[in-house]
Amino acid sequence: MRKNNSKLMSVFAGVRWSLIGQFGKRGISFGISVILARLLAPEDFGLLAMAMFVIGFLEVFYELGIGSAIIQKKELSSELLSSLYFMNIVFGLLLGGILWLSGPVIAGFYGDPRVARIIGILGLTFVVSSFGVVHEALLRRNMSFDRLVQIELFVVIIDGTVAVTLAFLGWKVWALVVAIIISKTAFTLLLSLSSSWWPMWCFRWSEVKKVFRFSLNLTGFKILNYFTRNSHNFIIGRFLGATPLGYYSMAYKFYSYPLDSISTILGRVL
Repeated sequence: MRKNNSKLMSVFAGVRWSLIGQFGKRGISFGISVILARLLAPEDFGLLAMAMFVIGFLEVFYELGIGSAIIQKKELSSELLSSLYFMNIVFGLLLGGILWLSGPVIAGFYGDPRVARIIGILGLTFVVSSFGVVHEALLRRNMSFDRLVQIELFVVIIDGTVAVTLAFLGWKVWALVVAIIISKTAFTLLLSLSSSWWPMWCFRWSEVKKVFRFSLNLTGFKILNYFTRNSHNFIIGRFLGATPLGYYSMAYKFYSYPLDSISTILGRVL
C-alpha cells in the first residue's frame, strides 16, 4: 500500500511540475512569438516551416524510440545505456550529413533555393541533440521533472533572447535558425550536467537488440502520427510558397497551444 501511495505521489508531483513547465514555456513562447511577429516578415517564418517539416520528420528516426524504450524497460544495464548512447551519436551524425547533402534537392522540390542552406545548417541539431537522448530519458524515467522543467524554462529564455536580439539586428530567418541551434546545444549540455549517469566506452549489439522491437514499433506509430499532424505544412509550402505558409504556421502555432499543452503534461508523466 505504501509503495502504491509513493508511486501515486510521484505521479502527482510529475503532473504538477509538468504543469508549471508547460504553461511557463507556453507563456514565454507566446510573448516571444508576438515580438518576433513584429520584427520578422511572414516569409521568414514560412522558410523555417518548410525546413522544419523535413527536420521534424527525421527527428522521428533519429531517436528510434530509444528514449521511450529506456523509460519502459524494467531493468537497465550500464552496457545497454552506453551502447544506445553511442548508437544515437552515430545516427545523429549520419542524419546531419544526409541533411547537409540533400538540402539542394529538398529546396528544388519546394521551388525555393533558400531552403537548402537552412536545412543544411539545421542538420547540426541532430548531431548536438544525440548526446542528450539517454540523459533525458533517464531523468524522465526517474520522474525528475523538477530538473527537466528548470532546464526547459532556462532554454526557452535563451532561445527567445537570441531570436529577438538577432531579429532586431536584421538577421531575418537566420535569427530563428541560430536560436534553435543555440537552444538545442544548451539543452543537451544542461541534460548531461544534470544526470548522474555517464557512458562507458563500450558497444554491444546484443544489448541494443533487447530494446529494438519496442522502439521500432513506436517509431512506426510516430511516422504515421507525424504525417497526420503535419502534412498541411508541406502542402502549403510546396504549392503556395513561403509567405502564405508563414501566416499559416504562426496561426496554427497559437491555435495548437492548449491541446499540445494538455497532451504533453499527461503523456510525459504517464
